[in-house]
Amino acid sequence: MLEFFGFEDLMVGAAIFVAMIVQGVTGFGGSVVCSSAVTSIYGPALAVPIMAMSGHPINGPLCIMQYKMIDWKSLAKIVAFALPGLLIGNFLFKTMDPLYAKIGVGAFVTIIACHGIYKAFFKEKLNAHKEANPDSTFAKVSRIGCLIVGGIAQGAFNVGGPLVTVFALSAVKDKSRFRATMCMFWMVLNSVTMFNHWAAGFWTTEFWIKFGINLPFMIGGFLVGCFLHNKLNQQLFLKIVYIVLFFVGGQMFLSNVMTLI
Repeated sequence: MLEFFGFEDLMVGAAIFVAMIVQGVTGFGGSVVCSSAVTSIYGPALAVPIMAMSGHPINGPLCIMQYKMIDWKSLAKIVAFALPGLLIGNFLFKTMDPLYAKIGVGAFVTIIACHGIYKAFFKEKLNAHKEANPDSTFAKVSRIGCLIVGGIAQGAFNVGGPLVTVFALSAVKDKSRFRATMCMFWMVLNSVTMFNHWAAGFWTTEFWIKFGINLPFMIGGFLVGCFLHNKLNQQLFLKIVYIVLFFVGGQMFLSNVMTLI
C-alpha cells in the first residue's frame, strides 16, 4: 500500500519549493537544483518523470500571460537544435550511465558560469567605456553545440537546462523576455519527454500520487520566484543567472565526482 504523505515527501517538497523559486526568477535551473535530492529519495524512475512534468503547471500559465514577451525567433533556433538531442537523450535514458555525463555537463557549466561571473562583476566595470567585441564564429558554433548536448542531457537526465541557457543568454538580453522564452522552451521540450515517459509506462499510480503531493510546493515556489523576478533590475538579474549556473554546475560536478570516488 502506498504511503500518501511522509517525511520523505516533505523533504522532496522543500527541495522542489526552493528549486521553483529559482525557476520563477530565472526561467531555468529548477530541475537541476532539486535533481539530486529528489532522485536520492524517490529514485530515478520516479524522480525523472516528476521533474519533467513539474514545469507544465507553472510554465503554461506564464507563457499564456506573457506570450508577447516570448522571443519566437530565438525560441525556434533553440528548439531546432535541442530537439534532436532530446530525442537521443530519451533513447539513452535506460542505457546510459548518468554519472560521467553529469560530471562532464557540470564541469562545462561551471567554467561557463565562472566566465559569466567575471564579465558581470568585474570586466563590465573595467571595459565600460569600450565597445563590445564582435561575436566570433567559434563562439556561435560552441553555443549551438551547447543546445545539442543540452537537449541530450535534458532528455536523458533532466539536467540540460544550464547548457541551453548558455545560448539563450547570448540571444535574449531582456530579463522578462529571457524568462518567457525559456519557459516556452521547457513547455515544448518537456512535452516530448512526457510523451516518451507515458509511452514507456512511467506514469504509474505512485507517480501521480507523488506528483500531486508536490504540486503545491511547485506552484508556491514559482509564485515566490515571480515576485522576486519583478523586483530585479537587468544587471542584477544577469548576475543572479550566472550565480545560479555556477551553483547548479558545481553541485552537479562535485556530487557526482564524490559518488565516483
